[in-house]
Amino acid sequence: MIEKNRPLFTIITVNLNNAAGLQRTIDSLDIQTLTDWEHIIQDGGSADHSLRVLNHDKSPKRQFESTLDGGIYQGMNLAMLRATGHLVWFLNSGDVFFHISVLQTVKESWERFEWRWSRGGIIFDQNSLVGATKSMPEIIERRKVLKGTQYYPHPSCIYEKSLLAEIGAYRPTFGIGADQELSLRAESVEPPHYIPKILTIFEPAGASGGYTPVQLELMFRRIRKESHEYFGGNVVLDALSLIGRVFYRYAAILRKACTRWR
Repeated sequence: MIEKNRPLFTIITVNLNNAAGLQRTIDSLDIQTLTDWEHIIQDGGSADHSLRVLNHDKSPKRQFESTLDGGIYQGMNLAMLRATGHLVWFLNSGDVFFHISVLQTVKESWERFEWRWSRGGIIFDQNSLVGATKSMPEIIERRKVLKGTQYYPHPSCIYEKSLLAEIGAYRPTFGIGADQELSLRAESVEPPHYIPKILTIFEPAGASGGYTPVQLELMFRRIRKESHEYFGGNVVLDALSLIGRVFYRYAAILRKACTRWR
């Protein structure tokens, strides 16, 4: 039952020096046909025009805080503490809803299927030279997420606040894999409901660009260790798989470089 004194959605946006992207996210929310939401913006101490955007915004449904934090996931956790909605949606600055009725679509799905968390389709690289890439996998395999070969697209994942209270917040120590680790904890409670529609357009932030293949594989191994889900059922086989994955990632990088040189 929906409590009338609480909004249905809490949209959480973290931002750092992305004023233009922040404005796109705000505009995307403001034109939604469903207006039962609150918008919590956590700014990491931007030095660009982000605060000007926020200070000029007059919506009573929007609140923001600008303070130095420990990164994107700590920012999400700080905002989550202030969330009052039944459903929590993490939509970072630059990410936008795919169309004006996305919130209505998700509301209808939640009321009909009574899920605790769900996921839908997403578009990547909308402005890339090669064109947009749509991602709408109906099945996401847990073992592939643990391996780092399949991902939960967090801008198109929606969680009941009660579920987040049950499983806990993001764990920033997992680096860029913190969103995957959170989704895996949610999946341990209940598999996500699949909404077969595109919900969001993702603005690539390039966070993974600073990670080497070794660092990426070690990150996913830490996630497997945390959940006690080693490949092959033991540490030795998991370590061998890790070595193989590192070589595979480096080989992929080498193939791409060779293709450019031709």
